[in-house]
Amino acid sequence: MSGVGVANSFFGGVLDALLGLSRVAVVIRDSHTIRKKLFETWVLNGIVLACSVITFDNVIIPLLHLVIHDFILPLLGVDESQLQVEFIISLVSYLFSALWVLPLFWLNKPISSVWFLEIADEVLRQMKEDNRKMKSKVSKGRKKGPDVSKWIADMLFSLVLECLFLFQAMLVGFIPAVGVILSLSHLTLLYSLYSFEYAWMDHRLSVNQRIAMIEENWPYFVGFGLPLTVATALPRSFIISACVFAVLFPLFLIIACDTEPRPADVFRLRAFRVVEWLGNVIFSRLGSGVAMKAEPKQAD
Repeated sequence: MSGVGVANSFFGGVLDALLGLSRVAVVIRDSHTIRKKLFETWVLNGIVLACSVITFDNVIIPLLHLVIHDFILPLLGVDESQLQVEFIISLVSYLFSALWVLPLFWLNKPISSVWFLEIADEVLRQMKEDNRKMKSKVSKGRKKGPDVSKWIADMLFSLVLECLFLFQAMLVGFIPAVGVILSLSHLTLLYSLYSFEYAWMDHRLSVNQRIAMIEENWPYFVGFGLPLTVATALPRSFIISACVFAVLFPLFLIIACDTEPRPADVFRLRAFRVVEWLGNVIFSRLGSGVAMKAEPKQAD
């Protein structure tokens, strides 16, 4: 594939992600369930969690500095000690994080995941009823009575691979000169996998087939995941970045359910090779027959 072809595939992914927002508005308008779940997600992540962190950092902490310097220390007749003041501020910050931010953050993760799944199910159901493009893909070749144990193993293996790949994205960030670019490129692929995974699972694609889709058409998926990656990379706080992801991700999930990825005639980028190997090692240690062996690429 020429450089022009790679660029076309990349910008095709970017355009699908950005222009798909217009379709999202229609989907949200037509579904009370999606509106409800989006509202709950935005309230939990954008108001309760993110706003509490922003308010604490930009209002509570400066106000606490003011009260200590201008009222408490003069009232007690104690000489101002910057070390003591910073110790108090740090202690309050740690208590706030330990008692409010972290518990709420970890509670939010499984709740948001359930809401994301409900949104994806509703979008796919809506599209089948409207005879849109997903109908033919979902109706053809669907298996009745899927193997529940195999489905659970696939889900667990997918979760392990995604966690390992996120760790890999962090590690490559330490490479001098190109670390930041490599790390962000990893995240674009991971966020694209997140976005399309719900629809692909509905089509009964295994985790190995889903990863193959990403690796074989990586220019498109780098482009598709770029807007969400940039949006989550802007905040300096990890918590705020996670909140931005949780607020925006449902929109990209809806777009992915109604988007046909554009195939790219390019070499397969084996970005997941290491984490697939590690995942197989981990699952083989847990029990024989659980590991999901990589599937060979089918000949054209």
